[in-house]
Amino acid sequence: MPMRPALLRTALTLVLLAAWASGSHAQLIERGFDITDQSVNATAIAAGTLYMGGNFTHVGPFTGSAVMLDTLAGLPLAIAQRVSGPVMAAQPDGAGGWYIGGAFTVAGTPARANLAHLLASGQFAAWAPVVDGAVLAIAVAGSRLFIGGDFASVSGSSRQRLAAFDVASGQLASWNPGADRSVRSLAVRDTMVLVGGEYFVISGVPVRYLAALGVWGGAATSWRPHPDGPVYALAVRASRVYAAGAFTTIGGQPRVSIAVLDTLTGLATSWRADANDAVYALATAGGTVYAGGSFRTIGGQTRNFIAALDSATGAATAWDPNADNEVSALLLRGERLYAGGAFRNIGGQPRNFIAAIDVADGLAGGWDPNADAPVFALSGRDGAVFAGGRYASIGGKTRNHLAAIDLATGHVTDWNPNASESVHALAASGNTIYAGGVFDHVGGQPRSHIAAIDAESGVPFAWNPDANNVVATLFTVGPTIYAGGSFTTVGGVSRSYLAAIDSVTGGVSPWAPQPDNVIVALALEGNTLYVGGGFTTIGGQPRNRIAALDLVDGTVTAWDPNTAGFIYCIATNGPVVYAGGAFTGIGGQPRSCLAALDAATGLATAWDPNVTGASANVKAMLVRDGAVYFGGSFAAVGNATRLNLAAVDAASGATTAWDPAPNRSIFTLAAQPPQVYAGGVFDSVGAEPRANLVALGDRFTAATLSVVSTEVREGQVRLAWYCHADPGASFTLYRCEGSGGWRSMGAVFANETGLIEAVDTRVIAGARYGYRIGVTSGGDEQTMGETWLTLPLAARFKLEGARPNPSRGALDIAFALPDAAPARLEVLDLAGRRVSSREVGAWGAGSHVVRVAAAGALAPGVYFLRLGRGGESATRRCVVVQD
Repeated sequence: MPMRPALLRTALTLVLLAAWASGSHAQLIERGFDITDQSVNATAIAAGTLYMGGNFTHVGPFTGSAVMLDTLAGLPLAIAQRVSGPVMAAQPDGAGGWYIGGAFTVAGTPARANLAHLLASGQFAAWAPVVDGAVLAIAVAGSRLFIGGDFASVSGSSRQRLAAFDVASGQLASWNPGADRSVRSLAVRDTMVLVGGEYFVISGVPVRYLAALGVWGGAATSWRPHPDGPVYALAVRASRVYAAGAFTTIGGQPRVSIAVLDTLTGLATSWRADANDAVYALATAGGTVYAGGSFRTIGGQTRNFIAALDSATGAATAWDPNADNEVSALLLRGERLYAGGAFRNIGGQPRNFIAAIDVADGLAGGWDPNADAPVFALSGRDGAVFAGGRYASIGGKTRNHLAAIDLATGHVTDWNPNASESVHALAASGNTIYAGGVFDHVGGQPRSHIAAIDAESGVPFAWNPDANNVVATLFTVGPTIYAGGSFTTVGGVSRSYLAAIDSVTGGVSPWAPQPDNVIVALALEGNTLYVGGGFTTIGGQPRNRIAALDLVDGTVTAWDPNTAGFIYCIATNGPVVYAGGAFTGIGGQPRSCLAALDAATGLATAWDPNVTGASANVKAMLVRDGAVYFGGSFAAVGNATRLNLAAVDAASGATTAWDPAPNRSIFTLAAQPPQVYAGGVFDSVGAEPRANLVALGDRFTAATLSVVSTEVREGQVRLAWYCHADPGASFTLYRCEGSGGWRSMGAVFANETGLIEAVDTRVIAGARYGYRIGVTSGGDEQTMGETWLTLPLAARFKLEGARPNPSRGALDIAFALPDAAPARLEVLDLAGRRVSSREVGAWGAGSHVVRVAAAGALAPGVYFLRLGRGGESATRRCVVVQD
């Protein structure tokens, strides 16, 4: 749901991001730069934009795996300190924050692991118990906080999978029942703590999977339903205990995966809703029980992964969001059921891992946070939903294998070519981005392994050389595109592993060196094209993995470094050719993974950085400002520890102080001063969590203050600046309204990484505002980082109609509202009879698209759409055709 206009808001909210653990790595990283959910394999820079290709499907801000989301638009709230690692459980603290548990390794500074208290401000409380294993369940009851999971000790005391704390003091309680295997769920009723899990013995008693323990003493009570399989979820309501898991009998009755138990006897009631697979999540309200899991049938009906069950009988209701994968968390708030899990489609809409579903019709509304990995925990308070999971980014954009990032803001752009499979090569030329990889479609158009894409619109050009296998590297020279890979034909012409393609027609030129194996590296110096890969012959000549070709006729020159191992990357620098790979010798000398070759003779120079480590390799390289930057998989360079990414002096080969230290492999490098952009498959850089993409300073020098992020939404402006200044400097935020003068909005503060963030909610739709920062040092103030923004106009009452029109199958209607006053959307047949009706005013101000009829619900024909609000109404006509 869009953000409502904030005309009545009067506060400027300043949000400060706390620094992560620092050290020599921290000052390098541009923290506002977006990340991806899977590997980045290729990059290219053009016109201030970083284009990238890979295996990813999501690009967005690094939020960490524990985020508060607003209930209107699903936007992250108050991300002050981030969490790295899975979050599996959450419970409200009663003051707007949450207790969170999981298998996370970092939560705030100093780092907390597995258990933490997230305050409403987005900061973590000082409370930091040391839990040595995963926390999978949390329950709060009065003055007690209970946790369960896979741990063995808490704050130095033995606690086998169960523990309790005093809420007021944070002290570990003496409560210590212990369980011999995992605890997966907790609930409190009166003086009992209900414990579900995978254990066989609890509190010293042989009771399997589900037990009730004393709140104070921890002894097992006589309440023992004896399920024959694990219990993953519990809910208590009046005289009922709802239990879900992977059992087939419980409470003395056959009940599959879900049951209702008597709170006094532990016996199963007559309620029955057997599921064909595990149930992981429960939510109850009124006459309905909501269930999520890995099931495909439940309550006597086909229901994929999520269902609503009658609380009296257990029968599945007609409500059917029909998820495409597991649902592992549920939260019921008013007219919405929030769901988290491993799904990518639910409620008739694409929704990545988290969604809000209307409890009336089972359709997903406009609330779409878009996480990049599964969500395991949901909890709520007024105006906010807490989501915990395995994700690193929430609030980003879906981008399949191709994306672009604005280097001024660090955020993903609207460029969205949508490749069908992974991309391994990119090259930029003019207004065109060339892509190569595994894909067979780009932008919905058939493109086999190679494509040319408009750099502005993201639409593929008609250019279609049609390779029959993977294109792994691309290089543009004037009107020619050189492509290397594992293909054997291009455009129906025999071209093994290497081809020259006309950039206008897509035709294959006669240039045909025909290597005998894969080409993955290309570099140019003058009229010589250097090629690298896994070949042993090329152009009819023996050449081991690296060769030099005449750019005009494709003949092989006499240059022959004769490499003992694979070549992954090549860079040229006048009389020197740098080569990286997985080799042990090259140019007549022993060289490990990286070497400098004489461009005239092919012999290795004395330059020898000596890259080492288990299965060491260099897969990406660039030369700039007297240094060679390179990445891959390695542990040391020379005598210095360098993990996977390093820089050495281009003349001497000496290792520089530049030391980002990503924890896994680097596949691609690009640079635009003063940044180096590294992509690969990693989840931390130095001491900081960072997934698959990172922007790094190429020096340890300070930068002037500049805007790194600006964002305009209905009712608010969000800005961020990055600045290195004298330690004693102070900062003031100024705003200018249109043609008026600059006015101070008060002091702001840079955190220890130099980041300043501000959110201005004192704004009016349609107005134009300027912002800048005043930096005072030594008594003198200098203003910097000026930026101007215009807020969107307030939403109008408007019925746009069906999307698309004619509509096939489901009927989606686009409309806009100025506020949250009652409004109704209706579908009428030609006789004026109402065939569908829905109240939509609660969606609030903004533009919306709502599904009013599921696929197959309307017969083919002509219909009228009507949007009514008070005395206003609007009508449109639409056509439904056979799907």
